[in-house]
Amino acid sequence: MNIAMMLLPILPAIPILFFKVLPDRKKKKEAIEMRKALVVGDKVVTAGGVVGKIVQITTDFLTLETGENNIRLELTRTSVSAKV
Repeated sequence: MNIAMMLLPILPAIPILFFKVLPDRKKKKEAIEMRKALVVGDKVVTAGGVVGKIVQITTDFLTLETGENNIRLELTRTSVSAKV
């Protein structure tokens, strides 16, 4: 009986695991796959809200061209939040 009483507070955590943690894992995996699939010419949005076109890609960094004056920014791949 004591073991059942000790496990009772853990029971509410089980639905949290299935409805919160597992979907977050899936979203993180999708974001990693999206960043791996980036190619020159893709239009992207950064975490800071900057929109631009990729003009160069290296292993960890990419160069983004944005604005009318063709301003170039060097960013890490992890700063890309979405493709447009």
